[in-house]
Amino acid sequence: MSKATHIVTGRCRFESVNLMNEGGSSLCLVISKSDKTTIKRIRDAVEAAILEGVARKIWPERPPFVQDPLREYDANNYFLNTYNPKYDKPGLVGPDLEAIQPEDLKSGDEGRAALDFYAYDYRGREGVAVTLNNLQQLERAKA
Repeated sequence: MSKATHIVTGRCRFESVNLMNEGGSSLCLVISKSDKTTIKRIRDAVEAAILEGVARKIWPERPPFVQDPLREYDANNYFLNTYNPKYDKPGLVGPDLEAIQPEDLKSGDEGRAALDFYAYDYRGREGVAVTLNNLQQLERAKA
């Protein structure tokens, strides 16, 4: 993965938090459509992953349609599903950058995420997927 396919998001909401599963960790990031900086970073990383996919011969040429990882959540937000395999759990820190435990992070919390984007071709489906590297919890979910 290149530097162009690695990003850190702005503030977003964590949903469907699953960080303690032996099959790996997953998380849905809900990103405000008003966060133009994060959206541009994601779009640029997706494009870089597509170009890397062609360069690394994952695809012989740029596919006419590539499954975009950034999708519509509601009128005000996008969502992005992330995954991290079991052999490489994401790093977790709180607002003060001190390490926190997976059980300290809950759906509805807000924070930032470090992500890598990569091209895939699985059974004829071509797309860009997202690896979850690290999370910073900035604020706990409001009760």
